[in-house]
Amino acid sequence: MDATRVADCTVNDRDLAAALYVVPPYRPQDADANAAALAAFCDGLGAHFGTARRGLVLGEIKEISVTAYGRQIKLCHLRTPLYLRSELMERIRASYRPVFSAAAGTRARQVVLAAVERTPKGALKVVDMAAMLTTAAYVPVESSHELRMAEALDAARRCYLKPLRYGGQEVFPDFVLTDVAPRVYVEVYGVRGRESYEVRKRVKQEHYRTAGVNVIEWEVAEPLPDLSRR
Repeated sequence: MDATRVADCTVNDRDLAAALYVVPPYRPQDADANAAALAAFCDGLGAHFGTARRGLVLGEIKEISVTAYGRQIKLCHLRTPLYLRSELMERIRASYRPVFSAAAGTRARQVVLAAVERTPKGALKVVDMAAMLTTAAYVPVESSHELRMAEALDAARRCYLKPLRYGGQEVFPDFVLTDVAPRVYVEVYGVRGRESYEVRKRVKQEHYRTAGVNVIEWEVAEPLPDLSRR
């Protein structure tokens, strides 16, 4: 992450650049600098003038294992593990089911933003965590079905956007194809038998018809549609 993107941000009246550690890719020539940056981040945690400081760690999960006291998370390119209670790990799994679903398989990446504190012994303990499922190219997806669609779009060599939900949008497509004019929306219908979902789907379809928007729709129980560029 470019440091300039967080230069003007604060969290709990603290510069985000100091409170956030983004795990960098491993390169032998950068090993010493990366170790120094991690040490500086860890030194900023703990008690400071009567305030217990926490920090944020952004990285990709490599492995989750069981320990005598809970769970250990190893992040890609980071030797220092993160520790958390089993109860917290189960709550995180429940809150972000698609991220930890076996249906995602090994093709996906699990990107996490962990709020951590430093234990008296110097370990990094997770106190809360947000997680995101992405493709191998780090395109965010919300389900294993969206993951499959994104991979199919990549295989078809399509150019596309993945809109991210910030609230307030009346209609929110899963993907937008940008290599055609006008742009084409892609909808992945992955829920069956839920009336509220079906109602919302019909509203979206009617909106697209009224607006004259071209849409590729995929009911996940059916084969993937033809995604080649015509």
